[in-house]
Amino acid sequence: MALNKATLQTSLQAIFEDLSDKSAADVAQQMADAIDAYVKTGTVPAGIPITGTSPAGPVTGATSGPGSIA
Repeated sequence: MALNKATLQTSLQAIFEDLSDKSAADVAQQMADAIDAYVKTGTVPAGIPITGTSPAGPVTGATSGPGSIA
């Protein structure tokens, strides 16, 4: 999972450096947007083992492609 912590830190620092004339709701929205963007940079590689059950019995395998958070 390749989360870009440096970009999140830069975004939050910019928010904190410009707090003049902003309501708490505005700052909270900016922070939520920065965190949302940060989380969505995460990816999951292919090949993660999976197990489960079905009416036919146990199922095993692995993910076939990379995943991302939408």
